Amino acid sequence: MLWKNNRMKSRIVDWNKGNFNFQNIDIDALNRVYTTVCADFDFTPGRISFQLTSDEDLWKMNVEHLDHDTYTDVITFSYSTEKIVSGEVYISADRAIENANMLNITPEEEILRYAVHGILHLCGMNDADENERLSMRTKEDLYIEKYQLFHVER
Repeated sequence: MLWKNNRMKSRIVDWNKGNFNFQNIDIDALNRVYTTVCADFDFTPGRISFQLTSDEDLWKMNVEHLDHDTYTDVITFSYSTEKIVSGEVYISADRAIENANMLNITPEEEILRYAVHGILHLCGMNDADENERLSMRTKEDLYIEKYQLFHVER
C-alpha cells in the first residue's frame, strides 16, 4: 500500500510518446521495474527519459552520435555517475511495430522490451557478442515478467 500512496512522488521515469499513440504502457509499473533493476545491480535510480521516435530519426541519431550508418530499435545515452543511473532511451516505434508483427506480439510488448533493454544498458549490461546477447535477453525476460506483476498489482 505504501507504493500506491507514494507512487506519484517517487516517479523517476519520463515517458514521451511523441506522435505515436501507444496506450498500454503502464508508466508506474515501468518505474517500478527501473527501480528494481537498479537495486538488483546495486545502483540508485536517477531520472530516466524514454522517447518514442521514428526509424528515420533514430537512424540520424545513430549516424550523428554513434557513427553507425544503420537502423536500430533502441539507442541509450547514459548520464550515470558511479552509483546513480540516469539517461535517455530512444525507441523506434517503427521497428517495434514491424518486429511485433513478425513475432506475433503487440507493438507495446516490443516497446516494453526495448525500454527494459535500455535500462539494462544504463546499468552496465552490454550485448556486443552472443553470450552478452543471451544474458541480456534472459534479464529482459525476467524484468518483463516483473513489469507484468507490477501492472496487475495496480
